[in-house]
Amino acid sequence: MMATWISWPKLIPGILLMGILSLSVHVAMLERLAVPYPGIAIHAPFFQFLSRGLLVVLGLIYPCDLAQPFFARRSYTLRWATIFVLSTTLTEGLIRLPFMGGWCSNSLL
Repeated sequence: MMATWISWPKLIPGILLMGILSLSVHVAMLERLAVPYPGIAIHAPFFQFLSRGLLVVLGLIYPCDLAQPFFARRSYTLRWATIFVLSTTLTEGLIRLPFMGGWCSNSLL
């Protein structure tokens, strides 16, 4: 059995607090301060590769490497579903952009 060093009574409130604070900052910036949503208008190919390619791939490799002992005895479907969820949270278009546009602003009202 692998030992874990996660303090769940500290982790869960920390995650909730982080979520509340990050959403409140976005709501304050988008609605109260009228800061426009930053469009992804990167024109230099090197910076496109860096922001959209390399950092996303590294952001996928590190958590998957840490979770390797957990995934060693799991199905391929669970592995691919986890990688899909991680990749959609790292990129703007599929989950984050509709959520931030619909929930954190008054664009749907």
